[in-house]
Amino acid sequence: FGAWLGRAPLGRAMADAATAPGEIRALPSLVGGGRLLLDTASAVDLPGPGLVRLAAGALRLDLPDTAPPLQLQGRWGQWQVAPGSILALRRAEADEVAVLRGAARMAGGTVGPGFGLAWGRLGAAPPHRLTLAETDRVEGFAEAWRLFADTPLALVAEELSRYLPGALLVSDAVAGLRVSGRFRFTRPAQVLEALAQTLPVRVQHHAGLLTRLSAA
Repeated sequence: FGAWLGRAPLGRAMADAATAPGEIRALPSLVGGGRLLLDTASAVDLPGPGLVRLAAGALRLDLPDTAPPLQLQGRWGQWQVAPGSILALRRAEADEVAVLRGAARMAGGTVGPGFGLAWGRLGAAPPHRLTLAETDRVEGFAEAWRLFADTPLALVAEELSRYLPGALLVSDAVAGLRVSGRFRFTRPAQVLEALAQTLPVRVQHHAGLLTRLSAA
């Protein structure tokens, strides 16, 4: 028994731009300026100038000071992003926005630099100050750096599974082991090797379609 960590079909073929598992890609400059980085196994629609709709996964947006305001839409909400902003948006059970510079405004208020906000089915939670791990995730977005402090292996593996071409199976016997460290998820094989060296975990690969983490 264990947790099966794979990726459900994202309909990436229907999106205006999409990435494969393990791929992080910079899209062409937005109208009026701006850089958009699309995370692994993610999809985005660009229905017109000034509007970006995240269909799956995550993105990082860098707007120059001279850019016009931009509308950024997730699953549950829409933000107006101010010129000069740097932020990331992740679409999961909730939309999670993290602002490094500038501001993102929505109907309920404004998220300023150094703050994040989660907006789910029941509405928006109060803005919170970004943790070191959340800040590092945005700053290291292009190479998928991840910082963990006493985090259950199951949660680390859940995130890592998005960068693997197949599925990841985590045994219940090791799911609760705690992980601390900073890892580059664009190199998932090295992350798995590091986990096997620092935890009582065995990594098994099966025909490139399945990776298993079990007790050593």
